[in-house]
Amino acid sequence: AESNHRDATFLPVAFDGDGSLIVKSNIGRDTWAIYRYDTDKRALGTELAAHPSADLDGNLVFDRSKNRIVGLRYQADRPGSFWFDEDWARLQKSVDAALPGRMNVIAREGARALVTSYSDTDPGSYYLLDADKHRMEFLASRRNSIRPEAMPTREPVRYAARDGLEIPGYLTLPKGRPDKNLPLVVLVHGGPYLHGATWGWSAEPAYIASLGYAVLEPAFRGSTGWGKKLYVAGWKQWGLAMQDDLNDGMDWLVKRGIVDPKRACIYGASYGGYAVMMGLA
Repeated sequence: AESNHRDATFLPVAFDGDGSLIVKSNIGRDTWAIYRYDTDKRALGTELAAHPSADLDGNLVFDRSKNRIVGLRYQADRPGSFWFDEDWARLQKSVDAALPGRMNVIAREGARALVTSYSDTDPGSYYLLDADKHRMEFLASRRNSIRPEAMPTREPVRYAARDGLEIPGYLTLPKGRPDKNLPLVVLVHGGPYLHGATWGWSAEPAYIASLGYAVLEPAFRGSTGWGKKLYVAGWKQWGLAMQDDLNDGMDWLVKRGIVDPKRACIYGASYGGYAVMMGLA
């Protein structure tokens, strides 16, 4: 099949309850999407789910009582779910209405379900849901000592690198301080061929922001999960364009007046440690 990108392909993900094959593919598109595979035609069949800026790698939800795949979960700027089943979609809508502004992950077995609910300021809590009685009961919190009202928000952002490539990331700003001339920590993820940061409460940026720093977590080129264009742009660019993406993120915040360029730091482990050393060099 022709494609917008070389080496576009499809890969098996799972078998549905009826034995049909589910695959992911980036043929003719930048991001991985989920399809049924037509074994008779030996070609992609029905598209089940796609996202314009995030890869769908699987994370399928199988309902044993229905004996079929009913949806999937994904990581984008904010996490979410696609449901192919009306019952699950209706259940998700009711839980989201009860717990707004959060990511609510439902694990269901019959009428009972475990709901894991979290946000960028809350590590998360567990609830027991009775879907038939429309009743939800609090079970436990993940980290009792973390007070969500005291945590800084972690906002998805996007900025342009010097060559025009759009770089996703997350920005955490100190709580209760003006967003002006702040010191900065650029927090570099490891890998580098990994997804990196996802939306939700994260200990390191929350702690660093509590000390008064702005924290930028860029999904620099070479990061996975954001489409093939961003991933391939990192090939053979260690210490080069990948490093520029980190610097361009700092410059973007400086131009907005949020960051003081004389008080900027870079921090990370694994590939992030390599990026720190290259930044110093």
